[in-house]
Amino acid sequence: MRGISFARKSSFLALATALAIAGGAMAGCSGGNHDSVGGSAAGEAQQYSFAPEEVLPDLQREFESSSIVERGVVSSNYVNESPYEVTALDLLSNTDTPDGTEYEFTATIENDNFITDMTVNALQQDTRYTFDVVDSTTTPKKGVDYDNENGIMEATSVLAEDGTTCTVENIESYDYWFATVTKGGIYTYKFDKTGWLFDSTDAAEKTEYKDIEGTYIQPAGELVTYSDFKVSNLVPSTGAFHISFTQQEYVNSFKETMQKTSVELDAGIKPVDGSSEDGAMDDGIIYEFQAHGTTDKGDKTASMNGYLGVDKSGNKILYITDCSVDSILVTGVGDQNRITEISDWAMLKE
Repeated sequence: MRGISFARKSSFLALATALAIAGGAMAGCSGGNHDSVGGSAAGEAQQYSFAPEEVLPDLQREFESSSIVERGVVSSNYVNESPYEVTALDLLSNTDTPDGTEYEFTATIENDNFITDMTVNALQQDTRYTFDVVDSTTTPKKGVDYDNENGIMEATSVLAEDGTTCTVENIESYDYWFATVTKGGIYTYKFDKTGWLFDSTDAAEKTEYKDIEGTYIQPAGELVTYSDFKVSNLVPSTGAFHISFTQQEYVNSFKETMQKTSVELDAGIKPVDGSSEDGAMDDGIIYEFQAHGTTDKGDKTASMNGYLGVDKSGNKILYITDCSVDSILVTGVGDQNRITEISDWAMLKE
């Protein structure tokens, strides 16, 4: 086992001088716990050699309980907490000074995430130790574990060979009757002396709409009837489509007749967050649509809002949350422009 070398102010000068006078200059002795002194004038510092086991146990124990080992020297952002342990410690020197005993040593600490090699200066004052990292080099053992800001709760990251970057592929796909949805992307993180940092995203967001075109049937038992309800002209990349239907003539409770009215609407889908609401799909999104257009009666305007989805039985539906149609009401005192409004209809796709 190698010795450790340090300097002390001589407490044995008188003895050394006496021995030198009596026996001449003494040859240096070698051995684990033996002092090595050379002939010198009184008052000069003397050099001693001691076995490491005399110093290392206390020094290592105190270092292991220090904040340096407790927290490490780099940030724990993006990685799971993991305790550090000291895996190597080599004492380079120690020196007695008026302030206490100064040590210099190299150490390696590591946990599940990082391995750090460092040079440390320490000062011992009685039983109190203080430690100061002079320099350090940290190498990641793996990549990131999570990224809450990007919705990545548990990451399987790929660490680059040079250890300076890692990537996480977080891509989710959903196949609905009306759309194929891809979310997420490939996320890149870089490592510098402070820890892992988010770098960039190669987004894989894509929604392709499909199978919306066709005929839909309204629920039974309603006073107002929408017939020939058709969706056409779907643009898969944007979700734009066209709605046409006929609001059939009906008689209200006052025995007044609302005329048959043709409706043409242009619609567009707008996905919105609604994970806790009715109409949300598995990805937490409501695929809402808004439509505006014309009628052939009254003030000749119409509007509709709703969403695409499935009912509790899994049927494909175009759900109308509200619809407003301008038409003509035939009364005993003449025709009047009136609006027919309906809400909460699930139009079933044939």
